[in-house]
Amino acid sequence: MNFRIALAALMLSALPHAAVADSPDSTRPAEIARESVNTLLTDLVYNGKDYFAVGWRGHILHSPDAQAWHQTEVPVSVLLTAVDFVDAQTGWVVGHDATVLHTTDGGQHWQVQQFEVGGPALLDVQFFDAQRGLAVGTYGSMMATADGGQSWSVVSNAVTDEGFHLNDLQILNDGSLLLVGELGMLARSEDQGASWQRLESPYDSSLFSAAPRGASGAVIGGLRGNLFVTDEVVSGEWTAIANTSQQSIFGITELSDGQGHVLAALNGTLQRLSADGELRRLTLDKEAAGIPPAPPAGPPYVFILSEDVDQEVGAFCRALPLKDGFLTVGDSGVRFWTDSGS
Repeated sequence: MNFRIALAALMLSALPHAAVADSPDSTRPAEIARESVNTLLTDLVYNGKDYFAVGWRGHILHSPDAQAWHQTEVPVSVLLTAVDFVDAQTGWVVGHDATVLHTTDGGQHWQVQQFEVGGPALLDVQFFDAQRGLAVGTYGSMMATADGGQSWSVVSNAVTDEGFHLNDLQILNDGSLLLVGELGMLARSEDQGASWQRLESPYDSSLFSAAPRGASGAVIGGLRGNLFVTDEVVSGEWTAIANTSQQSIFGITELSDGQGHVLAALNGTLQRLSADGELRRLTLDKEAAGIPPAPPAGPPYVFILSEDVDQEVGAFCRALPLKDGFLTVGDSGVRFWTDSGS
């Protein structure tokens, strides 16, 4: 199971493995929606100049300050799943129907580089420079480009032949690639995806997320809150982190200056993993603003929680540090949280 498929399917009251119809006609441009900031958003990045969030029915939102969000015109209306920038001007977004979108003007305009109705859902994308990149997705799909995405070639290897959903692709701090996916899929590449080494996995069910750790280590997370760390990916010596939450981990972000990681998970769960392996669930501030659709008392990306956090928030897909808190995307759109410390 892939979490982006499951989230969208849940919203449509469908089974997690069901194919998701994002709109009656996904070839139409994305509708500019007044409440797009509050709809399902699956990924979030900061490109050094602006924040970008992508998600439901072709929505791409950007903001210079994470407060005022603006939806960009997009030529297709499929579920978008991941975004990556190599600099402040040059970026890519991938999604369902083998969609690849590209910008060269800092996200002001997006062009279709690839789109195939009924094609595989691309679930993550990583570019190594402005020309070379790799996208991965459902049922072992992997595609590569060496010309900035003008053309994409299907990659076939021992990893893709297994047919598992390939969920997350991360560039580690030593320059190698780490790939995680369904049924404990764990693989590493030292040549930007040209060849892969299948690694022994510490977990035999779905891994949804990964992030760099130290010089050559990583953190990986997955179903039911399973979380593992290593200081050396090649060694295969993974340490399990005890997690009482048991909420599936959908996004892991490395914090700067060796401060550990922030974990985005199911049912309104944000956790912080310290550099020494201590895991703590963040207590989200309940004294901020209004709950949409009620007019907020403050910026629209902050809202009060009742005691029923799980029901109101749904899943978090990605979290980024911002000022004294964290910016998230997920079921309820873009939100900002501070840790009340209680």
